[in-house]
Amino acid sequence: MGKAPAFQFYVKDWLSDPELQMTSSATRGIWINALCYMWESQERGKLEGTIEELAKILNSTNGDFDQFLNDVQTHKFADVRICNKNVTLINRRMYREQKERENTRLRVSRLRSNVKCNADVTPPSSSSSPSSTTNKERNIKKEADPDWIETLKKKECYSHLNIDLELEKCLTYFETKNIKVSRQRFLNWLNRNPKPLQKNGFKSNYPSPINKEHPLSWIGDAIKEGWK
Repeated sequence: MGKAPAFQFYVKDWLSDPELQMTSSATRGIWINALCYMWESQERGKLEGTIEELAKILNSTNGDFDQFLNDVQTHKFADVRICNKNVTLINRRMYREQKERENTRLRVSRLRSNVKCNADVTPPSSSSSPSSTTNKERNIKKEADPDWIETLKKKECYSHLNIDLELEKCLTYFETKNIKVSRQRFLNWLNRNPKPLQKNGFKSNYPSPINKEHPLSWIGDAIKEGWK
């Protein structure tokens, strides 16, 4: 997947950051250039090089860049490490968000791998008829499809759910218990949150009682009449 061509610039944070605003105009100019290069760097949020190299790519004189490093160390609007004239600059928010995205992709990839493995090793039932065995084999192939998660997003019964978010929560929960997440386990997770009923603006997670003799059967009638 290619890199995003742009990043969010938090204008309010930039203007209201007292540590940054106490620095010189040259320091703020160098810092905004550094943010752009951090976005395009191999490890997003981090910029490394010698003092001379960084001063050159950030369009700064050596004197202005020395003042920039002093401002960073004094006002701490970024993380900086200097070792043997090698400088490492880190934007904390950009670096943290990139690590979170990488961890999310890793968890989703691990879950899809588990789903595929579980689908591949599921044995056919010995009591199944030839036609049902064929259907089961077809279902197994569908389960192993890496686009299976995308098909769930298109299902009407899950339209009220954020599938990506539920996927991450499901994986995180079962990882804490050292339990592998299978396709069926993930479906069970989604089915714990049924789509709420809607009637004239009224929403409920509970179906209307079918048995009219039930002492709470009046609730079903109230829902049908648009009771709020």
